[in-house]
Amino acid sequence: MHQGTQAYRAVAKEIASPRELEANLLLKAAARLQAVIDSWDNNKSDLDGALTYNRKLWTVFLTSALVDVQDDEEVRFVIGHELGHHAAGHLRFLPNLLRLPSYAIPFLQPAYSRSREYTCDQIGARLARNTKVSQSALLMLGCGCGRVKTSLNCEAFMAQETKVPPIFGFLTEISRSHPRLTRRMRALRD
Repeated sequence: MHQGTQAYRAVAKEIASPRELEANLLLKAAARLQAVIDSWDNNKSDLDGALTYNRKLWTVFLTSALVDVQDDEEVRFVIGHELGHHAAGHLRFLPNLLRLPSYAIPFLQPAYSRSREYTCDQIGARLARNTKVSQSALLMLGCGCGRVKTSLNCEAFMAQETKVPPIFGFLTEISRSHPRLTRRMRALRD
């Protein structure tokens, strides 16, 4: 029976898609963390191992601007945006390796990068469940701190996009990896 189980596992690994394998690893990581939480008094020592295993699967970098944030929905947007890169497969090795030739075509890679940012903004906004808060979180990231953001008007900031000359806006945008914040905020509204 033991050999049969091993043979089944070997075949299952060979025919499983990369998405299925990734999902299984994420489920395993979540199960390890949940086991620590469920019996905290008995499993405190297992927390480091569970977190280390989870860190090997994915890492999210957050800015110090989140220290000043008073609204949990804004934090949810930012974390949702960053996790969106993982969920949408933007950080997977093989697809990124296959996209390397796109660097040879001028402006194609930056355009793809900008579209990824729009996608992750939508994911973050969906998790925050509030468009205004999501726009406010983008504004906070743009100015670098939550304290400054409170004195800014989101609508007035987004209205600046209409003042950008079309040709100049296009020429500055085509080589950027991230869209202008005014465009990202307006895209959440639309």
